[in-house]
Amino acid sequence: PAVNASKSFLIYGKPGNGKTALAESLFRVETEPIFMPYAIECQGNVIQLYDPIYHQKIDDETSHLSALSTDLPWDGRWFKCKRPFIITGGELTLEMLDLSYNPHSKIYDAPFQLKANNGIYLIDDFGRQKVTPAEVLNRWIVPMERQVDYLSFHAGGKMTVPFEAFLIFSTNLKPDQLGDEAFLRRIQYKMFLRSPKHGEFSTIFTRFAQGKKLEFTPDVVEEFIQRHYVNGRQPFRRCHPRDVLMHAIDIINFEGLPKVLDQDLLDRAFYSCFVEDVDVDS
Repeated sequence: PAVNASKSFLIYGKPGNGKTALAESLFRVETEPIFMPYAIECQGNVIQLYDPIYHQKIDDETSHLSALSTDLPWDGRWFKCKRPFIITGGELTLEMLDLSYNPHSKIYDAPFQLKANNGIYLIDDFGRQKVTPAEVLNRWIVPMERQVDYLSFHAGGKMTVPFEAFLIFSTNLKPDQLGDEAFLRRIQYKMFLRSPKHGEFSTIFTRFAQGKKLEFTPDVVEEFIQRHYVNGRQPFRRCHPRDVLMHAIDIINFEGLPKVLDQDLLDRAFYSCFVEDVDVDS
């Protein structure tokens, strides 16, 4: 429902359980291409919208024609591309969400939310930005409710632009650490991403090992899980099978070992992944 309605979405839970991967998979739900303008003009100011980092143009037989050609099947001031998917994390500041003026080229660069129109804008590690969560969310109150954003020019004046990006907030913090009830109400949908259970963890581990062409037996996997997670009380996280097995592959490659998983190899890989609570002076 959140994706279908393109309303704001909060994903929260422990780190390493796939919140960012889930957001990226949502990007693959809608694969129809879109059209976006290379630039827009307002009050004599030019705002560059096209960004090759975030906009993957779709080439076809008309791509070599100029924007002034009358033979294009669409207005040449627009380009055809995949839906954009933009991620910002702890580096995000409020200045990044407004127009950025380049004094040399005399044009503005569009902010992330404008470049993400008709796509997804993911704010990862929400709550760890240089500004408070309240300041970030207050910036989105009007756009989220009215689907219209207001941007400011450096010499004064404002422009109105459409806000049609699917806004996703992802955080490792508890929701009550972000703000109060009124604050969280501004975000339309919330989803708690739980940690995997024993069976799911085992399935992820097995599939990843098979994908890397590693030889193993089910007993080796089960003994590894029992030793380090059930008896060792290490919490299950969905990223752990990948992390541990990639360490095991690194050891195999470095020492020239056969691509076979045994307990000794998995133990070494596990201990190289996680820090131990020890006295550094001992």
